[in-house]
Amino acid sequence: MPMGDVQKLRELCRNNSLLNIRTKENSEAFKAFVCLILQAVVHKLHFGNSRCYKPVSDFVTIPDEAFGLLILENNFEKWEKYVSDGRKSKLAKKTSTKYAPSDKSTNWAGNPKALARYNSYYMMIRDRRLLVEQQDLENDIKETFSVKYGVKGRQAGKRRFADMNRNEETVEEEMPALNVAAIDSFFR
Repeated sequence: MPMGDVQKLRELCRNNSLLNIRTKENSEAFKAFVCLILQAVVHKLHFGNSRCYKPVSDFVTIPDEAFGLLILENNFEKWEKYVSDGRKSKLAKKTSTKYAPSDKSTNWAGNPKALARYNSYYMMIRDRRLLVEQQDLENDIKETFSVKYGVKGRQAGKRRFADMNRNEETVEEEMPALNVAAIDSFFR
């Protein structure tokens, strides 16, 4: 179950109000957006390694966040049809995305309306990230992730060799020397 209020996020999408996602009254929708959309935009592994240690602004760039909002806005109606009609719904497959010229087109990102909307998201994010209330929200998200997923003695999401559990009583056997020459596949 994702953190935040998914229904509030859906409401913002339905009302075409995603420009207000970083306001105090929509903080729960923003949390849901971070969990559902941003982890896919910034790569799940990078997201997982950073979420407990850094505020969102420290590991998600403004362009990534703006692109995530644009993807959500563009595909929301189609995704809603998949949820309501079932995954193999023919109606959902024939539903075009918001900025695509047709239901078969995947060339929506070059649409001037999509580009203008992306620029609006970019400027909104740039301005609102500087607000103290947004920094507090991002720290709250970080702390919630830390509690939910635990830090487990790791720093910055990286494993440290010294952190590995080693049994001091086991005797490590010495590896036998191998007399194998490296294979150069380019000259064969």
